[in-house]
Amino acid sequence: MLTKGTTSGSLPGGAETEKVSLHAGQTIRIINYSATRVGKAPEAPLPSSFTDHNRIRHTLTGHVFWTNDPVTTAGGQRIYSSFARLSFALDRKPKLVEGGDTIKPGQLPYMTPGTNDQETITNFITTMVET
Repeated sequence: MLTKGTTSGSLPGGAETEKVSLHAGQTIRIINYSATRVGKAPEAPLPSSFTDHNRIRHTLTGHVFWTNDPVTTAGGQRIYSSFARLSFALDRKPKLVEGGDTIKPGQLPYMTPGTNDQETITNFITTMVET
């Protein structure tokens, strides 16, 4: 898409400018979460690309994990916590209208595969950004 116009004084002498879009709009999904667990550090699945229930392809573009030192309760139990930020490029913008796509948060509580250990994932925040 190419549009022409005249700036309103942002360039010296009101020079003519051209705006060129190099691609269609992109949508990025950012997921932030914190997890706590008593007795052991929380385990989370390794981040990977996926296709959601709306058939929107999420391609992993970055991730960061970090942990806090464990906190000891008055009863002597140690509480561990960790945090994550995952970012995904979406192959299309979700249709967030009546009868359109839905955004599902993670399934809570998260169970460590192969165990009966239950972790609490809190502050699960998902953000959509269109560029």
